Amino acid sequence: MLVRDLNTSKVVGTYRVLPHHQAARAGRLYAESEFDVFRLAHLRPKLVELGRSCVHADYRSGGVIMSLWGGLAAYMKQNGYETMLGCVSVAMAGWPLRRGPVRGWRRKR
Repeated sequence: MLVRDLNTSKVVGTYRVLPHHQAARAGRLYAESEFDVFRLAHLRPKLVELGRSCVHADYRSGGVIMSLWGGLAAYMKQNGYETMLGCVSVAMAGWPLRRGPVRGWRRKR
């Protein structure tokens, strides 16, 4: 999914969207390489994996990410998907670091 600046046609935001049937063709969800998602198997037919969201530094005031999320909502509704799943990397500079796994998830070893 892409968001472009209409004045310059420059791509200013992206999101990777991977529906379950395409993940099956690829062999797995990316999240399966990081987490044990076995208990979510019943959700797969209506699941979309999201990843690699990126917003150009000059456009990080909120509008681009809202456009991406609006597009994702429309995509989900149009295609009958109900669940979003994905891994995210968040810069934690200046934040207290949390130790251990996120509650409810088991990190693969």
